[in-house]
Amino acid sequence: MAVVGGGVIGAAVAWHLARRGHDVVVFDQRRGGVAATAQSGGLLRLHHTADCDIALAARALPTFQRFGELVGGDCGHRPTGFALLVGAEHGEALRHNVDKVRAAGGKAEVAEPDALAARYPGLRLDGVAAAAHEPDGGYADPAATARPLFDAARARGARVLDDVPAEHLLVRDDRVVGVRCAIGEVDVDAVVLAAGVWSAGLAEEVGVDLRIGPRWIAIALAHAEADVPACIDDTTGNHFRPNGGQGVYFGVDLDPGDEPVGTYFPVRPELVTAARA
Repeated sequence: MAVVGGGVIGAAVAWHLARRGHDVVVFDQRRGGVAATAQSGGLLRLHHTADCDIALAARALPTFQRFGELVGGDCGHRPTGFALLVGAEHGEALRHNVDKVRAAGGKAEVAEPDALAARYPGLRLDGVAAAAHEPDGGYADPAATARPLFDAARARGARVLDDVPAEHLLVRDDRVVGVRCAIGEVDVDAVVLAAGVWSAGLAEEVGVDLRIGPRWIAIALAHAEADVPACIDDTTGNHFRPNGGQGVYFGVDLDPGDEPVGTYFPVRPELVTAARA
């Protein structure tokens, strides 16, 4: 089995396959857990738009809760709780989502903004009409999660090829049968694409349109102490979480029209205003 992508998703797939006895090889264009994974906010939540994502998150959460026992190592799991904040126009959808989380076996409740503020005094809830709270939510360190997963996969025989990206998928009789990379061609029974937006190019070679693209998010660390949960604030477009007693980590969506300067985006005043909100 080939896994293309060395982020936290590729690491998790490799670990699950290896522990089930499969012969696994991972192709990564860099070193495991240092690309998009390292920039992720790492929020652990069951609230998602798609039912399949809710079900998957509900099944995954116990692994974070018992990470040292099941995988080994420390993934940086912090059960701070998770809150989703919305305006009045999304109140009904939020209540429906709470029901779906509960149906998937998760814990969630609709919380009045005043009650949520009393629980987390660091929250500013101006413009928030409704909130959902997950007591078991929180966050983990994505890179610190990927590394032990790869270590555990290697211990079960997986090969992780750092700095060896998959260049092409090999097809025979309308079936993917291998991967071509810098060290040659590797025959496999199946390929799992777990390379984020880079998966799209490989999938296109075999006639599959994944319809995915990059989403640019500005990230920052506020050096201030605040009693807050892991949180998505739909009213401002921000997400944030505590940073292990070292301030608050948060992200702000960039405008799709923004152009990077090298590998960085210029910080516009409105981004700072949105982050401070």
